[in-house]
Amino acid sequence: MKTIQLIILFSFFAFYSNAQSLSPTVISSFGGSDPNSGTSWTMGESLTHTLDNGQNILTQGFHNDSCICITITNDQDEEIIFNVFPNPTVNYVRVTNNTKGSYQLSVFSIDGKLKMQGSYTEPDVVIDLSSYSKGMYILRINYEDDSHKNKKVFTRKINKQ
Repeated sequence: MKTIQLIILFSFFAFYSNAQSLSPTVISSFGGSDPNSGTSWTMGESLTHTLDNGQNILTQGFHNDSCICITITNDQDEEIIFNVFPNPTVNYVRVTNNTKGSYQLSVFSIDGKLKMQGSYTEPDVVIDLSSYSKGMYILRINYEDDSHKNKKVFTRKINKQ
């Protein structure tokens, strides 16, 4: 009898008590909602942070499958373009560029472990990924022009199949 009373009392509290409820919050640079359909949307992210200790990279934030690089230049600078293809890939990726300086390529596994690193000045470099397991990899390109005034970092996702 006592057991039944405890079960009824527990059930009463379980049905009529409220636990903590959290509403999800998205921090973005732009967004809106449609009151007719009840949908909301955001674009961009106002805050991301990347930590790098030389061997591992940790990035907080969202990344799209495609990367759009916007370069702000003055009238004297030429736009810097790095192309990475084919992506997705099976054995290799080719990195082409229009730069006149040196750059460093680093490949990281998705958990931030450095898989490969090298310095280059050539406009066309092939990276062999045939020994890597399937998955996502991060390609970081550190560029510095010959005058050492222009330094840029580009990041690309590589999908190894």
